[in-house]
Formats: sequence, structure tokens, C-alpha cells
Amino acid sequence: AAGRGEEVLGAPPQCAVCGAVPVAAPRSLVADLVVKVQSADGQTMRIPLKDVWSDDFSAVADCLAAVGVANSGLCVACGPGAQNCLWSASTHAAVMAAAAPADGPG
Repeated sequence: AAGRGEEVLGAPPQCAVCGAVPVAAPRSLVADLVVKVQSADGQTMRIPLKDVWSDDFSAVADCLAAVGVANSGLCVACGPGAQNCLWSASTHAAVMAAAAPADGPG
């Protein structure tokens, strides 16, 4: 690990598809979240979740697994008009921040 005064070279971790760089988003409790999952054959499931922390990838993944949705290979829109990127622990917080209402809770 680099100490004080040492140069660190390299790039931050990035999405392999869209190049998004994960950012630290403030942690918040999401009271009501609906995860929309569309299968390859076009069927859509809406999975309601209650009281999920915005940075808790494991909790969301566990809830999806409980209804038969495997988290491997799931893609999410990385932003308006952007390509999809893989949903993972490293992209979860940014996806949750992007999904939050612009004017906040309420």
C-alpha cells in the first residue's frame, strides 16, 4: 500500500462495459424498493423489498435468490441512455443512488 508522499499509478476499478467508476454514495435506508427483472424470454418480475440499506448488495442478492433469481449475470442500466453493466457488489451503491428519486425521500 502506498504511504504518504508516494505516487500511486493506475486506474480505478471500472465497469468493463460502460467504463463507470464506482463512487462512495452516502448510506441510506430505502423503505420501499421494487426490483424489476426481465428474463431473456421477455417475462417481467417485480420484486418488492422493504427496508434495504443502499449499500447492502448481499441483502438485495439474498432477497432475489429467495424468489429464484440468481444474481450472476444480471445487468442494470448504468445511467439514462447508457449501456447495461453487470450488477455486482462494486456497482450496487451507484445503481441504488441512480435509482433514488431526484428530490429524495418523501
